[in-house]
Amino acid sequence: AAADVYKRQLIRSAAAFGVSEVFLVDIDNPKKAMHKKLTFGSQGTENLITYHNFDSLQDIREHCTKNSINICGVEITPKAEPIHKHPFKGNTLFMLGNEGSGLNKNQVAICDHFVYIDQYTGKTASLNVAIAGSIVLHHFAVWANYKPWQIVGEKFDAIELNKKKEKDVQE
Repeated sequence: AAADVYKRQLIRSAAAFGVSEVFLVDIDNPKKAMHKKLTFGSQGTENLITYHNFDSLQDIREHCTKNSINICGVEITPKAEPIHKHPFKGNTLFMLGNEGSGLNKNQVAICDHFVYIDQYTGKTASLNVAIAGSIVLHHFAVWANYKPWQIVGEKFDAIELNKKKEKDVQE
């Protein structure tokens, strides 16, 4: 997940769907930015993901090329495929755009391919970025055959989050 990752609960969804890294672009102080913009509604999950700060989108492109990571733009373009077809290709970074204007030309330029989410009415032109990102991440987890996490009672077992909280209390 990159770009508009600051949307309020996307980090929590990223943690739920198995995201291990978030790439940020041109953030002077990533820790301050994370706590200011990423933590609302994340329920502590922001501390369970690794963040990488890059100076530019081109630096992200170079890193992804070097590490065999595909960049998938979430945008309606002439060559975009519907997300339900799961057109993924291995390790993937998802580029999410602005809710109003979508991906900008520089973001589009570094993407390897694009997906979009079908809608079934004409009542809105687009989805909230956090909602769209959550849908995309869920589809990727299904495609990648991630094993569903164990349920305890009426919720998923947050053992990793609880271990992190216990460690923080002990320190």
